[in-house]
Amino acid sequence: MATRDIKIGLALLTLAAWAGPARAQNTGAWATGNGNWETPSIWTTGSVPGSTNNVYIGSASGTTVPANAALNATVTLTANESAADVYLGYGNTSSGTLNLGSNTLSVTGTINIGIVGNGGTGSITESGGSFTAGGLYLYSAGSSINSYTFGAKDVVGSLLVNASTATTSATGNVTGGAYVEAGGTLNLGAAMNFYGTGIVDVEGAGSVINMHGHSIGANAVELGYNGSSAATIENQGTISTGNLFLGNGTTLTMGTSDQASDLTLATKATLTTVAVGNLGGNVGVYSGSTLNLGATLSVLGNVDVEDTNSAINANGHGISSQNLYVGWFDGVAASLNNVGKVTTEGLFVGFGSSLTLHGGDVVNSSISLTRGSGSTLTVEQVGGTGLMLNGTSLSDLSIGTGNRMNLIFTSSLTSNWDFAWKDPSANANWISTLDGMITSGEIKITSADGYHVFDNGGYTYIAGGAVPEPSSVIMLSLGVLGVAGVMAARRRRAG
Repeated sequence: MATRDIKIGLALLTLAAWAGPARAQNTGAWATGNGNWETPSIWTTGSVPGSTNNVYIGSASGTTVPANAALNATVTLTANESAADVYLGYGNTSSGTLNLGSNTLSVTGTINIGIVGNGGTGSITESGGSFTAGGLYLYSAGSSINSYTFGAKDVVGSLLVNASTATTSATGNVTGGAYVEAGGTLNLGAAMNFYGTGIVDVEGAGSVINMHGHSIGANAVELGYNGSSAATIENQGTISTGNLFLGNGTTLTMGTSDQASDLTLATKATLTTVAVGNLGGNVGVYSGSTLNLGATLSVLGNVDVEDTNSAINANGHGISSQNLYVGWFDGVAASLNNVGKVTTEGLFVGFGSSLTLHGGDVVNSSISLTRGSGSTLTVEQVGGTGLMLNGTSLSDLSIGTGNRMNLIFTSSLTSNWDFAWKDPSANANWISTLDGMITSGEIKITSADGYHVFDNGGYTYIAGGAVPEPSSVIMLSLGVLGVAGVMAARRRRAG
């Protein structure tokens, strides 16, 4: 399965994270002025709200707001209380303050400071008290920016920061997911660790997560991937995630301790690695994005680069993967440049893409250049050796019409080769097959000294140097290739 399949699961991850806790049926309780939570008369219901009630503190008048609800109000807890949802600053120009004192508030749903699109201002104060909630949502209030700094004992399942500012103070403040959008800012005052679950999502113009050197651990970290603008990380600490998504021009350089299993880059995003262990699963580079390697890329999954202007710049570092796809899926050429040693099960190059490999590279299963036309796989010798293919079926080397494998011989050694294909059985070889591919132009050879195709030690080779009929002198000079290989050789000249 190609890395592109990671994209399909993104929506499911996001929806699951936003599902939140189940809500009970509730009735609204609106504060009519300042007072204690436990005083029935300060509520429009005439009774103290509980776990089945939505609570509104500071509410602008409107069709859904009771006429006697206070525009500005402060409510203080004198005992532990509970609610379904809590709204502080419900509507434009409203202001609501919740003073917990030394008490605990349990909210099965969310605490909302301001409301989206037309919010007021809100705040929570505490003197040794705390709250637990399914979520804490902060929204902007026009020119007034709502903000909240968590107490050490405050706990929420999910945190939404919309054009507002939130600051954590303890690792356990947020347990399920954090979302920063519309120019919001999340400051970490401690590590944020969801222990393999949950999402950290930063999106929208001006949205920032300031790590202040603290770490993030989550199932997915999405930076600028949703929405249409780049996201920013400041004072980066260690990031550990199962899925790293970057999009819309977001740029990130991983630290030496950063780890992501699967990587998806989209819409001109750029990621730079610095250590071998930065990435470990599937790697996808799409829609004009760039992956810069600062170390060998060794992953258990697939490496896939697709779309116009998408590129992996290996900077001389090697790639080890399950399968390697270059421009294979989306009908346009992509680039993998400056790659070092390559070891992969399958190699797939399509739709006009070009890839240059070198001596010492290994494909353990199959090579395919069969999608579209104009694709080129070039193999340049290193130290007299070339690319080794360990697939043993005829279909394991497939070169379609208009595509080509170029073999570039750079060695003048008597014994040198640029392509080796594992034989289909002990008593068979690929000499006639490779002869036919050379004749048809599927394989082009560039060699100042000619070439020859021969079988030796379980592999069929395309080697440099034209070989005349065997003689004792030639057998001696090619002894390293074995007598059987010399006897199986066929004389060729470079085309």
